[in-house]
Amino acid sequence: LSIIITILGVVLIALTDSGDDTELAGDFVGLLSAVFYGLYVTLLKVKIKDDNRCNSAMFFGFVGVFNVLTMWPIGLILNYTGYEIFRMPDAKTMGILVFNALIGTVLSDYLWMLSVLWTSPVVATLGLTLTIPFSMIADVIIHQSTFSLMYISGSILVLFGFVVVNLDRQIL
Repeated sequence: LSIIITILGVVLIALTDSGDDTELAGDFVGLLSAVFYGLYVTLLKVKIKDDNRCNSAMFFGFVGVFNVLTMWPIGLILNYTGYEIFRMPDAKTMGILVFNALIGTVLSDYLWMLSVLWTSPVVATLGLTLTIPFSMIADVIIHQSTFSLMYISGSILVLFGFVVVNLDRQIL
């Protein structure tokens, strides 16, 4: 039930797009990404089962090596075709990128992995969807953004879906 509520909320939010081809392509890529993410999370839980069986540093080290080996050629192709030009960032930007890598990637991935192992892939994934209502609230506070009723309703459904999945876990 909680997954259906959350998906309904995400669909309402996606329907607020203007509907041009770029946004539809982005929605499709996001859906494809969600499928691969679901596969990754499920395999992580099935293969590791318990956080005592996994050396987190080694696990994420191998994830990093895999990404460098498989994604680097894509970056080179994009650069040489002129689709995405690579330029070395200045020192200030590099410092911000390193800080973001440590806090926004390493720490968040470690905490995410613990949440998958301590709860379930479903709870951890629905927890990630909370970025939708929280980013909406942050946009209202910081940028004085306004959102349509459909977007707000979708965000409420996403939040409600997370609450329901945790209530289900409490009952079981």
